[in-house]
Amino acid sequence: MKKTVILLSAASLALAACGSGGPLGGGDVKMQGGKWSNTVTIEKFDIPGAPPEAKGLFDAMIGQPQTTETCRTDEEMQKGLDDLAKGPMNGEEDCTTESMEVGGGEISGKVMCNSKTGGKATMVLDGSHTETSLDMTMTVDMEDPTMPGGKGQMVMKVSGKRLGDCDK
Repeated sequence: MKKTVILLSAASLALAACGSGGPLGGGDVKMQGGKWSNTVTIEKFDIPGAPPEAKGLFDAMIGQPQTTETCRTDEEMQKGLDDLAKGPMNGEEDCTTESMEVGGGEISGKVMCNSKTGGKATMVLDGSHTETSLDMTMTVDMEDPTMPGGKGQMVMKVSGKRLGDCDK
């Protein structure tokens, strides 16, 4: 179960970065730097074979928005998803971007992560953005021999909006 939490944490970190605009600044619609509010809501969390107490915890997470605020410079907003995906998210994963298309305000992509401990995750991104907003769905398919049933899926909704300039 610990490896599952690590993979899910990696997915959450990726989403937090997406919500802040870091990996989505490319393309013809440039996201603006400044203070951003980012919300991640889990819409589905399914690990077949999980014990009832774990399933209860997963079910309790569904529909509970988690909102953070971040401050990003224009330069940080222009960094590509590859910069995020190349590095380990918590020291246990190695992630690479398999595909990423950002253009016309649309976002689609696929990121693959492999854990040194044997787990892997495929993250599929699909959404849209403007200079000051982001709406995206992320589907994470996980495989880990230590998870009950060996696999799981999580679907998350990510939204972000620019609130204004950063506080000084």
